[in-house]
Amino acid sequence: MQGPAQYLADQDHGDASQAAPRLLYLDGWRGLAILSVLVGHFLAVYLPPLFVLGGYGVTLFFVLSGRLMADILFVQRQPLPLFLQRRAARILPTLIVFVNVMAVYSVIWFTWRGFVVMRPWEYLAALTFTINYAQALGGGLESRYLAHLWSLCVEEHCYIILAVIAFFGSRNRAAAKWLLTALACASLARAIPLWLNNPDGVHVIYWRTEVSAAPLMLSAALRLWIQEKSPDDPRIARLLGAASPWVLGCSLALFFASPNILRYTLGPALLALAVNGVDTAPAGFKKCLAHPVLQSFGILSYSLYLWQQPIMRYGWRIPSIVLLLAAIGMGVISYLAIERPARRFLNRKALERRSQRTSPEEG
Repeated sequence: MQGPAQYLADQDHGDASQAAPRLLYLDGWRGLAILSVLVGHFLAVYLPPLFVLGGYGVTLFFVLSGRLMADILFVQRQPLPLFLQRRAARILPTLIVFVNVMAVYSVIWFTWRGFVVMRPWEYLAALTFTINYAQALGGGLESRYLAHLWSLCVEEHCYIILAVIAFFGSRNRAAAKWLLTALACASLARAIPLWLNNPDGVHVIYWRTEVSAAPLMLSAALRLWIQEKSPDDPRIARLLGAASPWVLGCSLALFFASPNILRYTLGPALLALAVNGVDTAPAGFKKCLAHPVLQSFGILSYSLYLWQQPIMRYGWRIPSIVLLLAAIGMGVISYLAIERPARRFLNRKALERRSQRTSPEEG
């Protein structure tokens, strides 16, 4: 009998030859990330210090993405057309539905009450993955229901950067490793003067790709360094694995007890170490991450991430715990009705096209 995690994970990879083995503890890491975001957004009303968990969860997402993209593009060397097609199949259908539902909701509210939910610039910026800069550089502009898409923009920008590096550096992983390290350092260096000049301007600073790319690039670079060094000296992997749960705990304490400049510079470095050491971490730690509840939230994370923002912002004197349950329910519906079917369909169609191109001509 299937549990909820197994049922949710029952997905069509499109091409079994291109599908990497599923690491359940990484699904759990993703689940930990989205749960951190949900707690920070919905439960901070009861305990204000929990608000920092929103940024912590986003950073958990970023370092995981960096590690996974390094594996896909530089270790497995997935062909770039396949990589881009699979990213599009995962991201675009649910995003397009979400943004257009919010647009319809905005028209209804404006017609009924004259209340502006979404302005035209928000709609265009959301669908062109520029809403992070529209808000960060917009002189105080902030979207009410689409503000959270800044982090999706950062990830998509970084995917393109990593794909370009993979294209030009596919035969020279050492050069790619050094370039990723340089980009990570440049991103951190760019952040420091911004933090010093705008100590409270989290949105103005951290929503920029050139700042928030640091966790992804750090994690991707570290992944390649580990891949190079571990075969010669397995002690490196064992040391990282032993440190992984402790470093994760230290990063959490850092987010609660330090100023923003440390949260978003030292924090990503610690989390990049933790996620890259989890493969050789103690069995008990990996078992906790692979718990079916964390797995399930991890699988649902993208749909949860999209829909939680408008529900959280809705308010109207509804208890936050009720709104949280509504967000989880909407995430499940979105995943089962939109995200998974659309991804399966698009991946299947792409596989059919590839098969037609590679099949021998008849006659």
